[in-house]
Amino acid sequence: MQEQAINRQIRLDAKKQQANEHFCAYITSVGKQPYAVQAVVFWSIEQAYCQAWRNAMPIAERYTEFANRWGSDDFKQYCKQLEKQADIALQDASKEIQDAAAAACGQVAAYERAFWQMAYEG
Repeated sequence: MQEQAINRQIRLDAKKQQANEHFCAYITSVGKQPYAVQAVVFWSIEQAYCQAWRNAMPIAERYTEFANRWGSDDFKQYCKQLEKQADIALQDASKEIQDAAAAACGQVAAYERAFWQMAYEG
């Protein structure tokens, strides 16, 4: 990450924007949730990246490295594995935990939307 920041002239000591701070706080709070919820959140985040980068083609040259990594067939397969793990974790979970996992998936979508909006707007 530091190498990318240097190459792109990005300051890593810059103050985090609000959307980033909120998303980071949410991700940290998920560590207190049952494993099934954690698995769904992790899959949701990775799946969002996969879909975003796969659907971003064609893309400006400076982002090709990212699109090739997170939009690749290998990353897509990785996301499918995470989805299977989350599904397995949810199979024996209580309805309460299943509902919490569904709500968490919606939360991730909202945080991802805010994060990418922040990234586009600067």
